[in-house]
Amino acid sequence: MSEQWVPFGVRMGVQEPVRLKNEFSEDPVTLKAVSDWLGNGIGSLYSPDFEPLIGACNIPVYKDQYNRPLAASRRVFEYAFSDEIPLLNTVEYLAAKSRNRGVPAALNSLCLHYNVNWRFDTATQRLVRRVLPETQEHYENLAKSVDQACSEYLHQAFANAYGHNGDPGEAWAASRKAVEFLLHPIVSPNNTRATISSMIRDIRQAPHKWVSAIPANSSEESVLKFVELLKMMPYEPGHHGQTPGNPTAEQARTQFNLALTVCQIIKDDGFRMADS
Repeated sequence: MSEQWVPFGVRMGVQEPVRLKNEFSEDPVTLKAVSDWLGNGIGSLYSPDFEPLIGACNIPVYKDQYNRPLAASRRVFEYAFSDEIPLLNTVEYLAAKSRNRGVPAALNSLCLHYNVNWRFDTATQRLVRRVLPETQEHYENLAKSVDQACSEYLHQAFANAYGHNGDPGEAWAASRKAVEFLLHPIVSPNNTRATISSMIRDIRQAPHKWVSAIPANSSEESVLKFVELLKMMPYEPGHHGQTPGNPTAEQARTQFNLALTVCQIIKDDGFRMADS
């Protein structure tokens, strides 16, 4: 199963989705899952394969109840669960060095289904974040500070961009709606069907009606620079006769982060109506 199953309660809106976990050790269920994965990863290596990890991490010599040194594999396992950083060191090493190609794929599947904010990049052979913790914190703080409807759009965009069986098209569309919700009262308060596209036209026709805090050589240039940000948020492919196609996860995440930036600018009065 390559996609993430979404609980019925989450789909019905009566259960809170699980937020991205920045650590494997945040809860015992996830810790048990990574423990099982580690067992498989360690089992795919021979004793000499552990020497680079033991040497580089200066893994201590653990002993059993009879005061006998543990075997290399057991030594690595004990080290992994001594703290979060040793765990990450071990997870990355096993994913990179495993003789079983299914081990890295199983790790990424684990991160997806348990909503852990890590993935193994096969190109660089390194653990990388699925989303920067700072981005998640920014999103959560912004979502708490705006009206409920806008907050829900941001939540939909984030969930579809970064997890929970995400739909890139839905992430893209919800990102646009969040911006439209905040921008509509400022640009086109009397147009109940205002969209980013129509509001771009309204702003460009009379830029003197608004003020932007984006640095520029003139007030009008500053406003038009804000318009350039909006132009980076077109309709998703296939929408209302647009060029057919399916947006990628990377494109959806970019749209979400653009929406965060624009919404924050608006929330901070970085774009507003000019004083009459």
